[in-house]
Amino acid sequence: MLRFICLCVCFTLFLCSHHRPLLAKTTISVSATINLEMSYLAFMDNRTPGQVSSFSSPYASRNVVSLVLMQKALLLGGMDDVEFEFHVVPNSERERTEVKCGRVVVGSQDYWDYDFDDTVYKSDPVITDGTFEKGMYTYPSNAPMLSVQNGKELKDRSAVIVGTWKGDVALLRSLEVKDVHAVYELQTIAKFLSLGRADFTLLEFSSKPDMSVSISGLPLVPVPGIKVVLPGNRCWMVSKKHPLGDQVFKALGIGLKRLQQEGTIRRALTESGFFQKRAKGWRVINREE
Repeated sequence: MLRFICLCVCFTLFLCSHHRPLLAKTTISVSATINLEMSYLAFMDNRTPGQVSSFSSPYASRNVVSLVLMQKALLLGGMDDVEFEFHVVPNSERERTEVKCGRVVVGSQDYWDYDFDDTVYKSDPVITDGTFEKGMYTYPSNAPMLSVQNGKELKDRSAVIVGTWKGDVALLRSLEVKDVHAVYELQTIAKFLSLGRADFTLLEFSSKPDMSVSISGLPLVPVPGIKVVLPGNRCWMVSKKHPLGDQVFKALGIGLKRLQQEGTIRRALTESGFFQKRAKGWRVINREE
């Protein structure tokens, strides 16, 4: 009996000495709209960040790409087992508010320089100054708007834009368009254009062959041959008030540098259609003399 007990003790010690404790997952809280969360989940399709090698997908909007790149950066920055926990908010303004008050660690996308204050950390640029392009989108039946070829012809046109998109509003004002209608939601933009209450809006290019965009089932198409470039950098926002903020910010900094050096950022934004090859030679009307 004594020998049996000794053998049991030795076997137990053997198991304990060779057992590797399971590493707990680090949960990163992220503020995001429900549409972004659903698009992100559809894009990932149960894959891990390390398994994502291509960004060619109907779900790969810039916001989704930014979120996936953030995961890749955290992985490269040393946070091996990270799980996102989404906190659903109605719009990007609330995304930033949740980060600034410390209810979440990060916002779900990159933000303009002017969105930051001393309550948050700002990463190095994900999208650098002078590279953020948008098309001038209109309703397909608006033939007069589709024929516009330069900034001077916009003086008789009206625009509609989300009022919290400060850079877009400022750019439209600088173009001296006839009217700039500010609305609260993206869905309202499509309604304005379909009803003829405005002629155009500014939207990021899509990866579709015709670069069209659908909002609430309403199709919008870019005015061919012209585009705008918004000034400023786009950076990731990390909360200083959240307990994980410092760790996440440092990991993102390390990972982002690696992604930039490897060309992953540029490739991802190109494959997703944000850097739109079809519009490469189009005239930038807010840089006209």
